[in-house]
Amino acid sequence: MSTIQDAVKKIIELKGLDIFKNLKQFLAFLDDLAPEYQKERKIIKNNFDENILGLFVDESKKPNQRLRWVQIKLDDVGVAKDWADFIIESFGIALGWEQEVQDLKVNAPILNNAPKANPQQESVNPNIQDVTLNDDVLKQWGFNDKNLIPSVLNIPSTYKTVFGITYRIVKIGDEIFKDCDKLQIVTIPDTVKEIGDSAFENCKALEKINIPDSVNKIGKRAFVNCKALNSITLPNDITEIGDGAFCGCESLITAVIPNKVTKIAEGLFGNCKSLVNITIPNGVTEIGDLAFAGCEALNSVIIPKTVTKIGSKAFANCKSIDSIIIPNTVTDIGAEAFGGCEKLQQFTLPTKFTIFKDDVKKKSVDLIALTNNPFKTTKVGDYVKFVGDYVKFGSFPQTADGQEQPIEWQILSIEGKKMFVISRYGLDAKRFDDSSHYWESSEIRQWANGDFYNKAFNEAEKKYINYSKLSDVGTSDNVFLLSKEEAEKYFANNDSRKCKATAYAVKNGAYVYDNGFSWWWLRSHYDAHTVFNVRGENGMLSNTGSGGFGIARPALWINL
Repeated sequence: MSTIQDAVKKIIELKGLDIFKNLKQFLAFLDDLAPEYQKERKIIKNNFDENILGLFVDESKKPNQRLRWVQIKLDDVGVAKDWADFIIESFGIALGWEQEVQDLKVNAPILNNAPKANPQQESVNPNIQDVTLNDDVLKQWGFNDKNLIPSVLNIPSTYKTVFGITYRIVKIGDEIFKDCDKLQIVTIPDTVKEIGDSAFENCKALEKINIPDSVNKIGKRAFVNCKALNSITLPNDITEIGDGAFCGCESLITAVIPNKVTKIAEGLFGNCKSLVNITIPNGVTEIGDLAFAGCEALNSVIIPKTVTKIGSKAFANCKSIDSIIIPNTVTDIGAEAFGGCEKLQQFTLPTKFTIFKDDVKKKSVDLIALTNNPFKTTKVGDYVKFVGDYVKFGSFPQTADGQEQPIEWQILSIEGKKMFVISRYGLDAKRFDDSSHYWESSEIRQWANGDFYNKAFNEAEKKYINYSKLSDVGTSDNVFLLSKEEAEKYFANNDSRKCKATAYAVKNGAYVYDNGFSWWWLRSHYDAHTVFNVRGENGMLSNTGSGGFGIARPALWINL
């Protein structure tokens, strides 16, 4: 036989892979098949044992992992680099792992305790290859168990393998130090450009981390629940910080977001209970959902004029904030963006239209004040609007004895400076018509734009009512009923469509089901004999003849 790999192939062919589990028999067959390789046999005999030899056939690991572990063991027992390379290559190729052997030569991260390369030469040295700091690298440094990682860790910028290849660490790998309870101080070298997802997650003792200016990206949850971390300096060249990167850093007091970041990620500083100061730079266009939720010590926030969107619960439960100014650039504020901000007293909103998907902060501040325009706030003429909320506008008889009371309107939609509303309660009991099933010729249309319109609104209030074109029925009206499509579009489910009648409507003939709700008219006709309505017992859409007495829920568009 001309080579050791040929001899190993022959041994496998004759005896199978089980021979790898008996070093004495393996060497005996090697003597018979390749007697000229006495020097190699001596190295194997002196440095191999059944455990090392058995790693080649350890089925719990993939071939590349088996080669890596053999390489580690040979390095541990002090086998010279050249002999280790020769043995691994011979056995690997004999086992049919040519590609794995080649990959190991390129990527194997075995620390050789050699001095690291001169940083000034690294960037121009073509022999230096970039690598991610991962579990394999840590094991080569002797950290087979993460509990062995010291409390103070200085990560080297480069290291050499037994093949003489120098590697440069450019990324801190995903989850690499996750749950390292003892880690307190970390210094990251200036070769690193990225800190991976969950890299330091749950490092509860981590107090300080030095992040070099070379870093331009921090992954999701990178420092989540680092409860002892009290300060962080983020390099100016960072362009991206992932969701929840510093969430749960309860000791963090202050943070400055780098100028190149354009989005405050979801939950970025969530539950940072000690965070007092946060600097949001110009250039940020979006503050994500829950970005600062639960930052109980945060007492003031300046939102730059570049921001256009504030996410749901972005500042929820920031119990120390007492004022907030939202610039005119903001066009979208999510549900409960400032919910639970107990001390918030000054709240300045954009003068232009802003969508509020839900309750921004209803409980602690009365944001709607009736002035000359009942839909303006007292805050410098700003508009405040809540989709799904209720506003009062106009008046109409609502008690059994006909006393007029302010009409409550549910906000269905806001488009530009128009607000689409429907009465919260059924205001009267009306038949659709005695014979017609079409809105354009119906009695209820005449009532809505005649008796109701004139009785419910004074001349000043009428100026805010938009004369609306209803394309589905070919009419233009001040007041109208919802169409079938609108009833499906603007209500989330059947329950939300259910409606109660006022005492005045009940007195006039509105039918009340056992659950306390009544059925109400829509303007869309179902067929030649019936009209769509919403059932009182379940809120489902149905149809009925036009002569019955259902409740009327007027709808209108209000100009803001």
